[in-house]
Amino acid sequence: KIYIGGLDADVTRRQLRSMFGKYGGVKSTWVAWNPPGFGFVEMRYERDAHAACEDLDGTTLDGRRLIVEMSSGESRWDK
Repeated sequence: KIYIGGLDADVTRRQLRSMFGKYGGVKSTWVAWNPPGFGFVEMRYERDAHAACEDLDGTTLDGRRLIVEMSSGESRWDK
């Protein structure tokens, strides 16, 4: 699972699917609404997820700089 931070509040799941689909099959996308600004993408293959993270981290979408990294898998409730 890939964490994407720095998203504009108007970014859609479709935009993420299009952006990450260039790296391989996308299994699922999720965008936070309250509070907005982050989301997750799950790729079919881990190698594709790593390639997407490497290429997309620090890029911009809708004028905002993105943080793109592999999710730790930990929820805030596990801490």
